Amino acid sequence: MRASLLRAIPLVIVASTIGCAAPYTFVAHAEPNPFVRPGCRAVVEPLHVDRLVVGDKPIAQYAADKKAESADSFDEDLRAADVDFHQRIADEHGSLFLPGAPDNTFIIRPVFAHWEPGFYAYFAAHPSEAELLVDVLAPNGQLLDRIDVTTRVSASMFNPSSGGRMREALKQAGHDLDIYISDNWLCAGR
Repeated sequence: MRASLLRAIPLVIVASTIGCAAPYTFVAHAEPNPFVRPGCRAVVEPLHVDRLVVGDKPIAQYAADKKAESADSFDEDLRAADVDFHQRIADEHGSLFLPGAPDNTFIIRPVFAHWEPGFYAYFAAHPSEAELLVDVLAPNGQLLDRIDVTTRVSASMFNPSSGGRMREALKQAGHDLDIYISDNWLCAGR
């Protein structure tokens, strides 16, 4: 009995840590940690979408292939998703975005790299997926951290529009960026 219990302990440890993985992946990570000086601040730039790939098409081609009304709707979805992304970050770390010392203010540059709109039809569905690459720059513009944040949103009768799923995905990406800040920015104390 004791031997079987001891063999089960590693499985329990692995199973309990699987759900605890960070919702972001480091592509580049500054060492030692530059986010330690108390009172740091941040500026979050608007989403950069100039290199966005939608499905397998660059954004310019994707928009050009749409009817004018549909292209306008997509642009509106991008703007609304950007607002939701920024609002989600501000909800958790609002004081981080107050004015501060220029030499302790970091720049967060989110790049919306890929959007898979997914689809919902009565008998079939495919989830939507958003991938953001987020650069964190020092006050002098030097790259400190780059993280990949990829979120998936189910397509269902409760969330049938790709625009609604985009907003939900970018709101989740904002939450994931909050977790990155909480995990790594010692200077952003609560």
